[in-house]
Amino acid sequence: QAPTEQRYGSALVTRGRYEEGLAHLETALELDPFGKSPRVNWLISLGLLGRFAQERREVEALLASSPNFLAGHVLMGAVAYELHDCREAGVQADWLRRHFPSALAKIVASLASVCSGDVADARQQLKEAASAKQGFVSPYGMATGYAAIRDRQATLSCLEKSAEIPEPQVLTIKVEPAFVFLHSDPRFIALERRLHLL
Repeated sequence: QAPTEQRYGSALVTRGRYEEGLAHLETALELDPFGKSPRVNWLISLGLLGRFAQERREVEALLASSPNFLAGHVLMGAVAYELHDCREAGVQADWLRRHFPSALAKIVASLASVCSGDVADARQQLKEAASAKQGFVSPYGMATGYAAIRDRQATLSCLEKSAEIPEPQVLTIKVEPAFVFLHSDPRFIALERRLHLL
């Protein structure tokens, strides 16, 4: 029952039914209190709602109990960027570089660079992520990196690739704060229609 509550709650959040979606995600947590998947989905939803301070507290608690949990470090890097805690964003980027060298690590490093004002390095990190020889390079993840440097065309191209795969997280584009600057763009609106989000 927990997976069903988790999927339904996440789907509601992507449609903008935030409080109802969170309630189902919290039910999933109650049904599976030690499960990582419902917790990660709940944390992601907090970020989609812009509840970054709460998300950070919960991610800190998660990492305190599971210090080597990869998704926890990715989430901490992202939320530190959102809260403009550039030191912590850099710490998480460095942890990922050392423990999980990958395109994902480069994407988080790009956020840390943007946070500290080094857009050129952020773009270089994304270039290296795109050319990674091993592992899956998430177009959606790349889109969040390009959105941070406000590269409109690169962000849209990555989102369109994400929809072609399709990646499940592409259904969050309507509520993802990183993409607010694209909401009036005809390509973004066309993508929302293609994903049946309008």
